[in-house]
Amino acid sequence: MTIDLGSTNIAIFLLDLFTGETLDARGVTNPQVMYGADIISRVQYIIEDKSDKYELRDKVVDTINKTIKEMCQQMKISPYDILEATIVGNTVMHHIFLGLPLEQLVTAPFVCVTTEPWEIKARDLRINIYQGGYVYFPSLIGGFIGSDHTAMILASRLYQKKKICLGIDIGTNTEITLKTNEGLYACSCASGPAFEGGSIEYGMRAGPGAIHRVKINPKTFIPSYQTIDRSPPVGLCGSGIIDAVSEMVKTGILNSRGRLKKGIKGVTESPEGKGEFLLVPRKNTADGLPITITQKDISQVQLAKGAIQTGISILLHQAKVKTDMIQEILLAGAFGNYLSPQSAINIGMLPPNKKVINIGNAAGKGGQELLLSKKKRKLAEKISRQVKYIELSVYPHFSQTFAHSLKFPIL
Repeated sequence: MTIDLGSTNIAIFLLDLFTGETLDARGVTNPQVMYGADIISRVQYIIEDKSDKYELRDKVVDTINKTIKEMCQQMKISPYDILEATIVGNTVMHHIFLGLPLEQLVTAPFVCVTTEPWEIKARDLRINIYQGGYVYFPSLIGGFIGSDHTAMILASRLYQKKKICLGIDIGTNTEITLKTNEGLYACSCASGPAFEGGSIEYGMRAGPGAIHRVKINPKTFIPSYQTIDRSPPVGLCGSGIIDAVSEMVKTGILNSRGRLKKGIKGVTESPEGKGEFLLVPRKNTADGLPITITQKDISQVQLAKGAIQTGISILLHQAKVKTDMIQEILLAGAFGNYLSPQSAINIGMLPPNKKVINIGNAAGKGGQELLLSKKKRKLAEKISRQVKYIELSVYPHFSQTFAHSLKFPIL
């Protein structure tokens, strides 16, 4: 079994150790979101509530065990037939799961307790697989870049690239690696939950009724859209939010500072005096409520895209690489797999590039490779030590770079 322990979602894969075949795969919501959509909120909760440091870990273990039971029932096997497991995740997920100290992750320079790989008996973690079996936690890179990014670099073969390229795993916590002839440079960005529908007025996870594609007529400002499963619209998932904001930038509904322009069809003032753009009128939605993009939603997208744009800019500066020298961009993660690259470029989240490749859940794929091969485990350790980690918050001119990155390009 391989588990990709994300801040918002958990992906679980059941594999045949003899053939390497993936027998089943499930995705579930990380129950820790009730303690905060962002990882820092969860760290602060654990630090302040000293009564049970394993409370958040236990929530995740219960969810994993429930999912294991369902998968095994489907396969007509026992959970105790699962002999080995790997778990990949960001630094906070890793430290919470292992019960490691967290205080140093909320103060500069934001260091992790260890970057070394761990092997722990399943019974000691209360995971319901073969109790004598081991759970392997791969090497971390440092700071807020965890073993999920190590697995992504491994699976994408980013470390082998002979060209200058970016590998970006987009999520609540976005990790970015720049590969140059001089080596690997990496950073972590607090992009927040906006790309997964969180903190957005009508945001939702990708599912039936979620708008995932948006176009706006530049002459009439009338939107058109596509929903998942072609169901009546209920809200917007991450790719739909990025599409919508991109189209609003292209058609001039938004200015470079992200402010809605008054007097344009569809732009209205809410009863509270806050601006919003009507995407779907109430008569066309599943629940009879209009779906709008609010000024607050746009600000959330600006913060998220600004964080990623800042990370890329600082890595390029550190490596002395110009934007037009990037030959390829790899987008990983569930959100990255459905994102329209051009929409991300339009809002300035990604640098202009003709070769943007969606590679899916590379962290999960890397975790599976580490489950099946001890040679790959040694390689992953080597990769993690080679990466030059850049801590953005203490980087010179970080604040100025971030402030500049909040602006939308003039298209």
